[in-house]
Amino acid sequence: MSKIPIMKTERLLLRPITHGDLEAMYDYSSSENVARYVTYELRGYKGFYGINF
Repeated sequence: MSKIPIMKTERLLLRPITHGDLEAMYDYSSSENVARYVTYELRGYKGFYGINF
């Protein structure tokens, strides 16, 4: 398995997802303000237990 590169600019950091990202991912994916602009349905916290890192 190859290592996923980290890409960084002055305004952006792209890196692999970690367990520490779980709360922030829940916050934006369960927000009605975000949901009107994306194609997935709102998720409850239980929906994130199945994430494989």
